[in-house]
Amino acid sequence: MIKRLTREANGEPISVDAFTAAMHPVRIGLWHPTGEAETRIVMDYTIDAAASDELLAVKVARDGTVTSVDWES
Repeated sequence: MIKRLTREANGEPISVDAFTAAMHPVRIGLWHPTGEAETRIVMDYTIDAAASDELLAVKVARDGTVTSVDWES
């Protein structure tokens, strides 16, 4: 996938739109921690699970507000 994105960029930086379109979810976690008022959703995205175990973890509050985007491995 990375090779394809690089080839299609034709020497230019890979666009945000192309990068995000290439991502796909690998896990969605619903969290309701004991003692905390806010339920959270964590969605893990990857570009190519075969090439890397690194993820973008998007954390979302119950109301749909994105609270963070973290790079994890």
